[in-house]
Amino acid sequence: MATAIEALSSKESVLKAIEEYKKLGRDEFLKQHEIKRFKKYTLHYNGEKYDIRGIAARAYSEQHGYPFKGINADSGTEKAIQFLKELGFEIVETPHPFDYLTEGKLYTRKALIELYGGQLQGGIWTPREFPVIFIFTGESGETYGYKDGWTAEGSFSYTGEGQKGDMEFIRGNKSIRDHKKDGKDIFLFEDNKKEKGVRYLGMFECDSWDHIQCLDLENNMRQGITFNLFKVSSLHAVEEDADTDEADTQTETLEQLRKKALQSSKQSGQRQQSDSKKSWFKRSEDVKNTCSSAPMASAKPATSRHRSRKGTASPTSNLTTPNA
Repeated sequence: MATAIEALSSKESVLKAIEEYKKLGRDEFLKQHEIKRFKKYTLHYNGEKYDIRGIAARAYSEQHGYPFKGINADSGTEKAIQFLKELGFEIVETPHPFDYLTEGKLYTRKALIELYGGQLQGGIWTPREFPVIFIFTGESGETYGYKDGWTAEGSFSYTGEGQKGDMEFIRGNKSIRDHKKDGKDIFLFEDNKKEKGVRYLGMFECDSWDHIQCLDLENNMRQGITFNLFKVSSLHAVEEDADTDEADTQTETLEQLRKKALQSSKQSGQRQQSDSKKSWFKRSEDVKNTCSSAPMASAKPATSRHRSRKGTASPTSNLTTPNA
């Protein structure tokens, strides 16, 4: 008796699974077979896109007469990708947001969710399958006595999440504060009610954070959090800025600088200096460039947040929504 996904060897079973998928639709198909949707890679067949986990699991049960229980685990998904490729099916990787998103372009939250995951009304998204954080800014924060925006120092002041009581470093706020340590990139979007979408403003890094006084949802004064974000456009663009920091810290080792940066992130108002802009962009580049060497990357390239403001869903976009 076969007991692992390695036993998936019938192309006919995969084609039958695809037909069932088309008939039921993605969501109903995955629900019936108790499969978690996988966004990082999709199966392409005859111009359509299909969920890899769902197709592999259904094909396995079609071939052997009983379900494969480990398909929702990363190891099971890796094996599914490998053997679907061996059966001649095209597997395509979802592009990293840095490569896919175009600065200044309008998208909808719904379309972004289809690609990367997130919530229609949330202000901070932390997609599980991608090392990124999506954050959204808009005008509604003024209702609570504060406003996101550019500062005279060239940073973008971004207010943390939390509707009632003091803001804390949990969930989305913690993700932004710790994004360097966690190896995640921050992508900023601005709500655009007139055009019914969110406009992509670029990739940013959290340089420091501060406590502020602001009103909560019930008009009570409370302690809030603002993050000072700096835009990261390219390694070339930040080299000159980084040179100044290097001249002042040339006698210190990189490890010493990183320790200082991590320590400063725990203290209000202290700047996370170190090799921030230059090394951070380089790290982001390295993450993308080494993806192809990861176990699941042999394929072809291709959490809800309620801030002290109300999020806005956006029904239309010029971003193509995948079918998988």
